Amino acid sequence: MVFKCYLCSENSVYLSFFCEPCTETRRILQVYGAEETRNIIKRVCVRDNAQRSYKISSELKKEIQTHKAAGNKKELKNI
Repeated sequence: MVFKCYLCSENSVYLSFFCEPCTETRRILQVYGAEETRNIIKRVCVRDNAQRSYKISSELKKEIQTHKAAGNKKELKNI
């Protein structure tokens, strides 16, 4: 019988509960423990409001600089 992976519910599995990528994730969880793994995920993957605001503003600054640089190149071509 074919089942869905217990962790991601995306990949089909035949002889185990987890697909290959989720098996690797499960092994990491076993090595570091559930609490440490949750802490790592929270520190690396989850952002709070201040971090999101900073990321948005920094990306906007990059976009503005890119547009300014592109505008300067256009001006130089017209000369």
